[in-house]
Amino acid sequence: MQYLSIILTFIIVILLVVLYQQWQKNRVLQRAQDKSLSNIKLHTLETYLETITERIIIMHFSLDGKIEKVSNAYENIFGYPKSALIGHSIDKNHFSPDREDKPIWQVLEDEGSFEGAMELYSSEGESYWMYKQIVKHLNDKGEHIGYIAISNDITAVKAFEEQQQFLIDQSRHAVMGEMISMIAHQWRQPLSTIASIVSNTQIDIELNSLDIIRLKHDATKIENILEHLSNTIQDFHSFFKSDKQKMQTNIAKLVNDAIALIDFKLNGIDIEIQIDDKVTMLLLESELLQVIINLLTNAADATSQSEFPVILISLQEYEKHMTLLISDNGTGIKDNIMNKIFDPYFSTKSKNGTGLGLYICKTIVEKHLEGKIKVQNLSRGCRFIIELPYKES
Repeated sequence: MQYLSIILTFIIVILLVVLYQQWQKNRVLQRAQDKSLSNIKLHTLETYLETITERIIIMHFSLDGKIEKVSNAYENIFGYPKSALIGHSIDKNHFSPDREDKPIWQVLEDEGSFEGAMELYSSEGESYWMYKQIVKHLNDKGEHIGYIAISNDITAVKAFEEQQQFLIDQSRHAVMGEMISMIAHQWRQPLSTIASIVSNTQIDIELNSLDIIRLKHDATKIENILEHLSNTIQDFHSFFKSDKQKMQTNIAKLVNDAIALIDFKLNGIDIEIQIDDKVTMLLLESELLQVIINLLTNAADATSQSEFPVILISLQEYEKHMTLLISDNGTGIKDNIMNKIFDPYFSTKSKNGTGLGLYICKTIVEKHLEGKIKVQNLSRGCRFIIELPYKES
């Protein structure tokens, strides 16, 4: 029994030794694997950093604006050697279109950071748009020792935005052509009336039969006609101006302005407006006006074959947004093209359509008004739905 106990103890010791050796072997192997993995990660990180510095401009400059470091991307994009920058001071009077109130350097001193676009030029004179993010550079003690600027090339994005704006302007000018014809038609009678009054007054003067009471009446009539013509011009000016600032806009008034501008297209159509005339919203007024005009024009075309054409414009208010709905009892939209109507150059009007109207609406609503637009068929006709978020001033 004693020998058995000794043998068991011996076996246990051997097993422990074997297990310990295996553990040590595994530990060494794990260390080797960890080191290899660490090297792979380090190499990957170095590759990423190298790619970033070759494509993205990273610049360090001191508290007084002197440039201390700049990544290789500066040479790759602009063609200037880094030595042309390092040691020189930045232009403290440079503005960004995103912050026209004060220079970028003033923004940094006042707010500690900057974010926005700016236009720069290469050694070849080529224009580049860069999106800059500038933040404080802190040392290990948390002390502010300068700034770090990261710049991304957004030239292609800017070109795309300019193309979209061109299409928006093109759409607006197309409407302008119709409106000018309408103005000429509308003004023909008022101008003829003024000419007749003036002619009769001249005859009365020559015949010494001028009636002062009638003259005052005619003068008042001319004033009223001129006021009407002036208001018409002001309405068209509001449509063609390009808003830069958002303004508190009365939605009901804007809808009525849109109807007044294209009433020549809406003759014979029953227009129903269900909008509280006290509802206002902060937005780019002429942009939404253009969307409404485009949608009303489409609705007028869609109801041209209806026996009793109707367009309903209504508004629904929610906690975080409002929804403008423009419905008609026209032909509706075929299911097989429903998902294409907002595509550029897609048109259902054959030779008479550019295919830009609804694309322009979508661009304005999503990019300029930060909202959403969609369409749905009704039992008769269709409804366009514009969702606009509330924004603080």
